[in-house]
Parts: sequence; C-alpha cells; structure tokens
Amino acid sequence: MRKKSEKKLKINYKKFSLFLLVSAFLIYSVITISSQFFKLNKYKEISNEYKEQISEAKEENQRLQEEFSQVGTDEYLQNVAREELGLIKADERVFVDLTK
Repeated sequence: MRKKSEKKLKINYKKFSLFLLVSAFLIYSVITISSQFFKLNKYKEISNEYKEQISEAKEENQRLQEEFSQVGTDEYLQNVAREELGLIKADERVFVDLTK
C-alpha cells in the first residue's frame, strides 16, 4: 500500500513541477509581451512626433525657398522696405491709428 501512495506522490510531484514550470513560463511570456506592447506604443508616438516635425520642417523649407526665389525682385524689395524698415513712397500718406 505504501508503494502505491509513494508512486502517486511521485507522479503528483512531477505533475506539480510541470504545472509550476508551465505557469512560470506563461507569466513570463505575458509580462514580456505586455511590456513590449507598451514600448511599441511609446515608439509609435515618438515616431508620429518626428513625422510631424519633419512635415513642419518641409513646409518651412518650401516657404523659405519661395521667399528666396523672390529676393531679387522689385516687389520683394518694396515689401522689405515697407514692413521692416518702415519706408514709404514719396506720394503715399501714412495713417496712424492712435486707439491701439
């Protein structure tokens, strides 16, 4: 009778050990996959931020290229003289709004 209980105990010990090993592996897998999922989402957000910065830089570059192509024209020089230097033409009148 003891042999049967010892055998049964030995079999249960093997099953229990296998159960613990499989459980530990599953827990490790779930933790690893979830941490990788969160890292992936974080990297996607960072990637989207960089894509947005690249898009803004391309728009700024396009604007600057257009402005650069107009640098030598008379119209551009007049705009710079008016806006940045505050110059006016000889026959123009300037009105100043004193309420601001």
